[in-house]
Amino acid sequence: MADEGFFKDFGFGARANKRTAASIKSYEGSVLAPDGVSVTTLPGLNCTANMQNNWGTTSWYTPCASYLISNTADVRKAVTGSATGKALDPGSFFADEEKNYAFYGKAHVGWETAGIPIDGVLGMRITKTDSDLLGNSLVGTTYVPTSKTSSDTAYLPSANFKASLRQDVIARFSVSKTLTRPDFAQLNPGTAYVNANGTTVQATASGGNPDLKPFTARNYDGSLEWYFSSTGMASLALFRHEFKGYIQSKVVKETFNGVTYDTTRPFNTDDGYLQGAEVAYRTFFDKLPGWMSGLGVEANATYTEGQTSTASDPTLSGKPFAGMSKWSYNVVGLYEKYGVSARLAYNWRSKFVQVYNDGGPGLDLIASPMSSLDGSLGYKINENTTVTLTGSNLLNFKYTDYWANKGLYPRDTR
Repeated sequence: MADEGFFKDFGFGARANKRTAASIKSYEGSVLAPDGVSVTTLPGLNCTANMQNNWGTTSWYTPCASYLISNTADVRKAVTGSATGKALDPGSFFADEEKNYAFYGKAHVGWETAGIPIDGVLGMRITKTDSDLLGNSLVGTTYVPTSKTSSDTAYLPSANFKASLRQDVIARFSVSKTLTRPDFAQLNPGTAYVNANGTTVQATASGGNPDLKPFTARNYDGSLEWYFSSTGMASLALFRHEFKGYIQSKVVKETFNGVTYDTTRPFNTDDGYLQGAEVAYRTFFDKLPGWMSGLGVEANATYTEGQTSTASDPTLSGKPFAGMSKWSYNVVGLYEKYGVSARLAYNWRSKFVQVYNDGGPGLDLIASPMSSLDGSLGYKINENTTVTLTGSNLLNFKYTDYWANKGLYPRDTR
């Protein structure tokens, strides 16, 4: 249906889907390697992990990640004397059946103000989700089945507007409410325990949280775009997202069978916000002669800041979101001509907290700044056939994280 007034046309739709998933893993734990195991026993045991300023030790040998993944049984046998893995842990089992129903309606609108044409879309989405979680809980020394059923309904309005300020300048603004559900693994009702032994000083545990709620956000986004040529664009965008119930992982003390465990679980926080700005630029140098006219560049940089608050753990209030980098940027070299399509992209983000208090009070798990160089090369043979070659992490960037102080407490390199 269409109209020549404020409302231009309308649309609506509905969706229903059902999803099931299940997971179980082996018992966790650690063992002491027997004396006399040489790094030459296996060709994969020749990578090094680095440490700074900690008891005089600067590096040690460790299994290379790629070899460890491909030769798990060989490494296990060299260290423990047996290639057989540990038995499945019934405490880690969980399954989820989720039924989701959604209805949406939208209306295209348009008008003119002070000679400026404005158009937009007004929308409403209604969702209902029913979830049945299954797992095993340890009662004494016996695992017994446990279940949890939940249901929620959400109303999610949105409005998006575009104003053509000039033929080459466009302003955009949007406001919306969104809902994000917990990941499947975050809802795991079971807990995996690792007791203290010769190599593990503190008893630890990890698990999900079947009481997690979806978190909602009110989103405000605005941008100004300048199309300075047929292939070029520069833009500035501002954004602010206000959250309720944002999900973050943290470590808490939990006692089970008289033993206190440092337990990592996801929790809903109270209120929080995320805001920032992004600048972007893209162009092709189509004025250059010959093959060079297919060259182009794309770049963007983003600044983000935000924090959460939670009454259940004041130590987290006012801290940045877990997983949030303050700075990030991307630079991409482009080529499009003679059927050749090529991309070479460098991506970088600053350090960020993964888990608060992961190594104990004040020992947050922090990921070091990350970068990667990725590329793709494609050739269009004909209208129906294109051959593409892609590569990732071409500079062999190594991911590292640490607890609080990189020099004193490195954790992982891969």
